[in-house]
Amino acid sequence: MNNFRSFIAYTLPEEIIELCAKIQSQFPKNKDTFKLVKPSNMHLTILFLGNKTMEELSSIRDAFSGIGSKVKDINLTTFGISTFGKPPSVVYLEIIDKENKGKLLAEEICRRLKATPDKPWAAHITLARIRSYNKKFNVSHLKNIKFKPIVFSPTSVTIFTSKLTPKGPNYTVFHKC
Repeated sequence: MNNFRSFIAYTLPEEIIELCAKIQSQFPKNKDTFKLVKPSNMHLTILFLGNKTMEELSSIRDAFSGIGSKVKDINLTTFGISTFGKPPSVVYLEIIDKENKGKLLAEEICRRLKATPDKPWAAHITLARIRSYNKKFNVSHLKNIKFKPIVFSPTSVTIFTSKLTPKGPNYTVFHKC
């Protein structure tokens, strides 16, 4: 029986993907330091599901009834650049969920699936992974990249499967609502 590495995410409008690509263009061009996320792979993760069979993914899909109509009510705002980890391992675009509607829908999805996330939902879009941290290379200057904040709504809630390859992950849409 095949297992599929999978996750649930909010998909992004083209305007936000373009902003992320513009921000990435200001990163140092050092491929040994950064692994940029391909624009086609950008999303807001709701829940990492782990390895699931096709039958399990179908059951998860069936639990999504009515979820898609709630996405249009979510207003998120791009905010700034930050990092996760000590030393930093991820560079991301901070997202503000002022009304908590993104978080509340993420929590509803987890309740429907009887899933407990390993950490609280934190709205962000991963821009790059830091391959090798060097104390001489300071990532704090990335936090100074300026851009005009954009208010947006996710385009959908999507179940993705992910295949890891030496060139990076390949995501496939299993179900979009």
